Amino acid sequence: MRQTDDVSPAAQFSTSEQQRDYTLTASWTRAIRPTLANTLRVQAVPSNTYADHSPAPNGSEIDLGNQTQLGTPFINPYDARWRRFQFDENLSWISGNHSFKFGGSWRPDLYDARQKVWFGGQWQFADGAYSIANIAALGFGASAASALAAFNVSQGYPAGGPPSTNLSAVQSYLAGAPTVLLQADTNSNPHWSAWAHALGLFAQDSWKATPRLVLNYGIRFDYYRDPAPVPPAARISPRLGLAWDPAGNQKTVIRAAAGLFFAPTAFMIPFYANVVGVSGKYINQTALVAGLPSPPFPSIFAAWALQAAKATPGVPNPSLSASDLASLGVVIGPPGPTTFGNFVYSVPSNFQPAYTIQASFSIAREIARNLSLEAGYLMYRSLHIEQSIDVNFVRNPNIPVDPFVGPAYMPRPGFTAGEPNSSIFQNNALSSTGSGYYHGAVLSLSRRFDKGLQFQANYTFSRAIDDTSDFSALSTPFRPDLMNMERGLSNFNITHNFVANAVYTTPSRTRGSGAMAWLLSDITVSPILYARSGVPFTLLVPGLANGTIGHNSTARPWYEGRNGSIGPSFASWEMRVSKAILRGEGRPRIDIIAQAQNLLNRTNFAVVNGNSPADPNYPLPGGGTLGSGPYRVTGFAPTSVSDLSVPLAYTAAYPARQVSLALRIGF
Repeated sequence: MRQTDDVSPAAQFSTSEQQRDYTLTASWTRAIRPTLANTLRVQAVPSNTYADHSPAPNGSEIDLGNQTQLGTPFINPYDARWRRFQFDENLSWISGNHSFKFGGSWRPDLYDARQKVWFGGQWQFADGAYSIANIAALGFGASAASALAAFNVSQGYPAGGPPSTNLSAVQSYLAGAPTVLLQADTNSNPHWSAWAHALGLFAQDSWKATPRLVLNYGIRFDYYRDPAPVPPAARISPRLGLAWDPAGNQKTVIRAAAGLFFAPTAFMIPFYANVVGVSGKYINQTALVAGLPSPPFPSIFAAWALQAAKATPGVPNPSLSASDLASLGVVIGPPGPTTFGNFVYSVPSNFQPAYTIQASFSIAREIARNLSLEAGYLMYRSLHIEQSIDVNFVRNPNIPVDPFVGPAYMPRPGFTAGEPNSSIFQNNALSSTGSGYYHGAVLSLSRRFDKGLQFQANYTFSRAIDDTSDFSALSTPFRPDLMNMERGLSNFNITHNFVANAVYTTPSRTRGSGAMAWLLSDITVSPILYARSGVPFTLLVPGLANGTIGHNSTARPWYEGRNGSIGPSFASWEMRVSKAILRGEGRPRIDIIAQAQNLLNRTNFAVVNGNSPADPNYPLPGGGTLGSGPYRVTGFAPTSVSDLSVPLAYTAAYPARQVSLALRIGF
């Protein structure tokens, strides 16, 4: 199989993905006796390659706040070649009212990946990080900044001026004032390879206890041996289910099930813990931060000036070479006593694979011929979810808690891989401390296909709660010791969700029927209706500073919870109509097809600009302020381009109406 998504011309911030894999499979089923059968399956993927490259290579990434990226993605280029194998052995045995199954599976995988992460550098420009006084000092010197500060104080403002006048990320970019540069040593080793092994054994039984009751129960053993530093893990997971026809007339069915389900560890965890870890064998990296004095530390502003001087119309975002960095006094090396500015990834020794406790209950009832109604409940309890936590920082007891920013932090005393923690900017531990809940009530009405018509309508009322919805460093909490404050609605929570679909087919024409009968025959109409409530979002204040480095993208006011606001709702009507114009045995079938997405052309907004200035007095809808809330707010539809940078403006939308026509020929 070969897949590619090349698009020409390529967008400014985009990648070109190519994937190719070859799979060999074989199976052997042997009937040992009428009630006993054995199946052996073997699958081999000798080569599964994946390449993710930027159409503008050898450049840097430029991040303007949380929502806009320009240039070359810092994670590119990425090239991987995996080899996968799977050996399954299953034994099925029927004995009376029991149907037993026993089996096992061994899955060895070879990971082989090369990623030049941060080789081109990643520049971050934050909303609200700089005041006009900061820019005055940067462009005109300390005397101009002092005069401006004196004027601000004389007018009753802070020395830096009203926080609401702080520069946006775009304005900081135009002023040449980045906040962070993440940069790897381009002479580092970006290649990593290791084996992972997964072994699974199971036993299960489907027992028809009575003519009206079927019990399903089983147990599974899983053993995972992932590449270091992920520790090995062995887990046992029981499962139980039943189906009961209480009246014995096959009109009502009650189903219930529960079990434990373990998940293998994501490949990216051992990969990043090695490639950008603390061993020094792979990629070594550093960071330049605007808050550090220069000298003695290299200046991020001098680095940006050098990058800007190298820029050309053809390459507006050039990367900095090793000699460029050396000219600025930037020396990148592995963690050690003399190294400064490393940001690394690690895996705690108590890391455990994620698992869920799942339970369900439903009652289905036939209320008319071919028409059934089902009501159900679903529960998922997720534990040991992968979660990124910066373990390099601890609470600073000498600074009181700010009512807007919250606690202050400082580097943890001690050393990591021989480097003082005071010299490390980030130590992102890919932990397994996350957890979450999902509760859902489902109501479904279904009609089986009869007389040309079938339909199904589903409504779900649900609530998903967790303390993390992503384990990337970009979602690392701003306050690393207060994980309880991260608990809130999941990023994917949808409280109300309604989906309905139908298929109606007109009868085929009979021999000798007229033109009108032919015109109305063999038509299939398939509508789909979607309607759901919005997903949650958080009011973010990237301009906040609490002593941690580089996690401002998740900063929010001290009194605000995570995901306390709800984004825009979504509704769409899709329609597909097809007409068979030629059909019959021995002849090709020809269909004309017309289909539309978002048929009513409803504007469905997708993204809310949740970034706000670092001003506790910034007004919120409903009469509150950013410092005190209330924080349950909604967005607004922009009326001009300038509105897109205003907090709470909708900044993106799902596609408008799309109509397509097709001709299908079947032989």
